[in-house]
Amino acid sequence: MKVLMVGDSPLGKTGFGRVNQHAARAFLSKGWDVATVTGLMFEAAETDLPIKQFVPDSNDPMGYLRLIKVLEDKEYEPDVIYMTGDPGSVTGMSAVIPEALPFFAYVPIEGEPIVNMHWRTILGHIEFMTCSKYGQEVVKRDIGKDIDFVYHGVDHDVFTPMTDEDRAVMRDRLGWGDKFVVVCVSQNVRRKQLTRLIEAVSILKHQYNQKDVLLYLHTVPFQNHWLEGWNLPEVATAFAIQQSVIFNPLMTGFGKAVPELGDLDVPGLRELVAAADLFVLPSQVEGFGLPIAEAMACGTPVAVTKYGAGWEVARLGGGVGIEPYDWEVHKSGTRYANLNPQDIAKVILSLKRDPRKMARMRAQGLEAVKQFDWSAYEEIVVGKIEKVCSRPKAEPVIEEQVSQGRQEAGSPPLVLRESTVEDGGRQAEPSA
Repeated sequence: MKVLMVGDSPLGKTGFGRVNQHAARAFLSKGWDVATVTGLMFEAAETDLPIKQFVPDSNDPMGYLRLIKVLEDKEYEPDVIYMTGDPGSVTGMSAVIPEALPFFAYVPIEGEPIVNMHWRTILGHIEFMTCSKYGQEVVKRDIGKDIDFVYHGVDHDVFTPMTDEDRAVMRDRLGWGDKFVVVCVSQNVRRKQLTRLIEAVSILKHQYNQKDVLLYLHTVPFQNHWLEGWNLPEVATAFAIQQSVIFNPLMTGFGKAVPELGDLDVPGLRELVAAADLFVLPSQVEGFGLPIAEAMACGTPVAVTKYGAGWEVARLGGGVGIEPYDWEVHKSGTRYANLNPQDIAKVILSLKRDPRKMARMRAQGLEAVKQFDWSAYEEIVVGKIEKVCSRPKAEPVIEEQVSQGRQEAGSPPLVLRESTVEDGGRQAEPSA
């Protein structure tokens, strides 16, 4: 079996890169031949894994053009393509994949409703699964399709709590000893709403007189406005809290990262998260939110936007939800949740003042995170690849299906109605 992986490189440091690394190892354990179009990587990585790497140019960050060349020039002739990506990325990539070539995707559902007709057409046609019950239910409601879901795993040998003694030593090493440290792990992109978190810390310091609050942003401070990200040090200065917002000197540019597991000299992601007091992720939406689960595994309480799959992950571990203030419609038609910095500040302050609740959240998170097991994901993804390869060739998707919103294939029309969504305020809910 020859598998071509498309999406974030399994040798990269992104969240989906870590997901794909587990998929690659599962495929290799079956004796399969594995290659990858290295999305979000522009040079081959050093690795001991026997994976062939097809590297795109810098003007092709997702590897779309590189995938076309691989397939057209027969640089690699896969038996199946496996892709991870949001619905838009999967839709775009599927356009260049021959209909005769088996294809399976792992697709996070990043909000609702699924409005875009091309998305609805492709998702109605291809074989895919998702990574949350929330996503499974949105696909069923908006496309009329039953799919499976499996949670991401957590590297439990890496992301573990620190002993009280080790945590105290690490906090002293970092200069966090007597501070209340809020940590956020995310990309510096618009959807993560990092500026609202910075503003919330400014409110805490200047309005609520919380001088001991520090914000550690585990992100690249500035990377040329990648996906509408910000020059975050400038933003912190504008809110007069430049001394209270901390960045990692190792995260200097696109694709840079720190080790997952470190030591006193070079603290890794695990040490930085475990040494913090509270993890906050104010994203407009998350398709899963692997850093949320990893924070729970480190024994760090979590507070996240009360919407989508990220909230599903957090609430399993006793996390706190921050209510959306209002909504905006993404270019895809999906609705995104906006948070009010005042609301973020109030949630942080209420938890800071309630150490007993924080202790309960810590215990609940450690218990809940046990269900996030990579072996379950690996077993299912291997079975899905075997299944899709055993099926006869599918009928091609015709252009008329796209223009008609795939009514022929049973995709229900969207009728928006106002309703109260249990997990995130007022939401336009589609129905058949």
